[in-house]
Formats: sequence, C-alpha cells, structure tokens
Amino acid sequence: MRHVLLLLLTTASCACAQTSQQLLQMAQDTYKSPEGYQINGKGSVQPLGSSWQINFDVKIAAAPSTPGDPQAPAVSGGGTVGVAVDQEIDRITETGSETLPLNGTPTACRVLQVVYKAPEDAPKPSPVTYSICSDRHLVLKKVMLLPTGRHATDPPVPWTITFDTAKFNRPAPEWLH
Repeated sequence: MRHVLLLLLTTASCACAQTSQQLLQMAQDTYKSPEGYQINGKGSVQPLGSSWQINFDVKIAAAPSTPGDPQAPAVSGGGTVGVAVDQEIDRITETGSETLPLNGTPTACRVLQVVYKAPEDAPKPSPVTYSICSDRHLVLKKVMLLPTGRHATDPPVPWTITFDTAKFNRPAPEWLH
C-alpha cells in the first residue's frame, strides 16, 4: 500500500511540474503514437449571440504501425482535431483548469491558449484553446475561432470539439480502411 501511495504522489507531482510547453509537446507526441487508437467525441458550431447551432460527431483514429516501420500511424477522420503538430507556436498561455469526462471518469485538465505563427503574407490566426489532461496527454477539448467566409468584417465563429472516449492499443477500425 505504501508503494502505491508513493507512486501516486510521484506521478501527481510530475504531472503538475510539466510546463505548458512540455504538456503541449507531450500531447502532440500522443497523436503520433505507433499504437493504434480511436478517440470519439462531439463537436458544435454556434455563432456568437445566435441560437443557431450545429452539432456533429467526431472520430479520429490511427492504425498501429507495423513492427520495424518507424513512421507514425496513418491518421484519418480529424488529424487536426488533436494538437497542430506542424505549426510553429508564437505563444502559449495557461489560462486555468477544468474537469472533463474521459471514458466515464472525471479527468483534471489544464487549459492552454496557443497562438500559432502565421506566414508574413497571411492574417494572424485566432488563438486555439486546448484542455489537456496531464497524465494521459490527451486533448479533451479544443476551441477554435474560424472565419465564416462570407464577409471579411463578419466575426469568427467558435468551433468546440470535446472528446470523451479514448481507446489505445487497438487495431484500425473498419471505417479507417
């Protein structure tokens, strides 16, 4: 029993000791894992001040890498739903914490607001907010502001994606093939 308590205390102190940059990097690495996985959730889009809303299911999956193949697994159905791994970061700010469900269990998450760098000839992107659990390094919620595309003066629309189920070490689902 003493060993279990010591392990829990050590794990908790290591999870809290992660900097925002380290947590974001660990989350990026989780989505490049050579294990097969499927992560499910829900998404919604609702213009600010509007009663109009669209809700949708979100599934991301990766087939496991074959032994000896150094490449990351092929991701289908939402590679950008996790953490943007190929974009250069301008700034990361930790804005708080929240508890979200993961596989039916309340899970503590740290909330990070990330501003990505844009090419010089492109408009500055809106910040992306991630709620990431420190122990599993999974993004359980992502909020992005995206332009509507109608008029340049229209305000961006928030897209919220919340993941509540994650399964690792599994074969690729049928719909991935």
